[in-house]
Amino acid sequence: MPTKFISFLGTTRYEACSYFFENAHAEYYLTRFVQVSLIRRLVLDNRLGEGAEILVLATKAAKIQNWQDSKDRDDNHQTELKTSLDNLKEELTGKGFSFPPYRAEEIPEGKAKPELWTIFNQIAGLVEEGDHVYFDITHSFRSLPMLALVALNYLRVVKKITIEKIYYGAFETLGTLNEVKQMSLEQRHAPIFDLTPFVNLFEWTTAADHFIRTGNTFLLADLTRRDSQPLIEAMPDSNIGKNYFTNLSDKLQSFMNSLLAARRTVISQSSYELKKAIGKARQFVEALPPLSNLFDQIAMEFKDVNKPGEVIANTNIIIEYLLNHGLLQQALTLLDENIISFACLCCDFDYRHSKTRQVVTTALGIINMKVASDQWNLKNDGWMPKTRQKEIINIVTCKNLKSIAKLRSQTKKLRDTINHAGFNNAKADYYDFLKEGRERLNQFITEIDARKVAQIQL
Repeated sequence: MPTKFISFLGTTRYEACSYFFENAHAEYYLTRFVQVSLIRRLVLDNRLGEGAEILVLATKAAKIQNWQDSKDRDDNHQTELKTSLDNLKEELTGKGFSFPPYRAEEIPEGKAKPELWTIFNQIAGLVEEGDHVYFDITHSFRSLPMLALVALNYLRVVKKITIEKIYYGAFETLGTLNEVKQMSLEQRHAPIFDLTPFVNLFEWTTAADHFIRTGNTFLLADLTRRDSQPLIEAMPDSNIGKNYFTNLSDKLQSFMNSLLAARRTVISQSSYELKKAIGKARQFVEALPPLSNLFDQIAMEFKDVNKPGEVIANTNIIIEYLLNHGLLQQALTLLDENIISFACLCCDFDYRHSKTRQVVTTALGIINMKVASDQWNLKNDGWMPKTRQKEIINIVTCKNLKSIAKLRSQTKKLRDTINHAGFNNAKADYYDFLKEGRERLNQFITEIDARKVAQIQL
């Protein structure tokens, strides 16, 4: 896999210290440059090697001051970054490790907006499609850390890069520069912070916002499906968390699939299972308030989905969800079918039996159009005996379903208008569909509340 290590280099005359990830004493390695510590660790862990590349972003002044050794400076001829990397390469290749090529890329100082755009474009130009990127922002100055994070998130979308890690070497934890100079070299231990979880939180925020605004779960499903989640890995019991998030990803995917395909028979169950999966993931991230707050927002979308409960009522919750997110075709299709299901239940028929549903649908049309019995258009005997068809229609027409029949006719007309893309000469736009869809749903809920129909458990 193509891998890039990218770092900023400043003009400060850096003091030597030992940067560490976890164990200050076990990882002791003295250097003036955090880049040397980072690269050394990544090479030893076989995360930087053959096919990788090391890129150091430096202004002209930074290159003069810290990249290339120069005898013109009165600083005891301290070794600069390039020579330090040369030495590190010799050390590690001598131990059998592959060491990637490295070079400095000159960037402007970023003192004006055009220069900032130049830096942004340079970063974008250095990264290729599908790269895995390690980024060190320790010595980025002024607005450069924010610029780097924005560029990385941009490239994550545009070039499908993977942000492996974002590092910051916290030299300032040692104290002021004067205090550090008073320390012995053996006392200088500076931690390296992994800032990747904060970028991951940005992704979660984007995905949650996309879901809440559009109702589409695919972005969230993709995010929860990834094998490596810095936010999860940083928490206790991360293996349990991964299982919760894998399950959540599956439920998000199946829920959205059932919605987009308008699979009425599985939507109620998939919405309930998704609600449970969200709840388990929410409990796991309880200790991380930013992520748990996002999950609270996600869970609000399914707060009314319950089991046991009425199939009709639960489907209406999903219909309202679809209308709220502008998924009109699915909403109207489900509403039309849910009205038919309710009519079946009113007559004690199995709403899941397709042939029975068709005859009940015919009966609702007969009621609405006031068709005489001698004009009923029944199907051939091979489909269902006509005697059974007449029996079903008589049962339906004897019930007080006139308002249901009218509502079904209005909903069908609305559904057909959108399904036929306006070619049936019906004039309506998005807001017409949305307004009338809400009206029909509210009428249906009123009809349900006014009738006593046995509950069907999920």
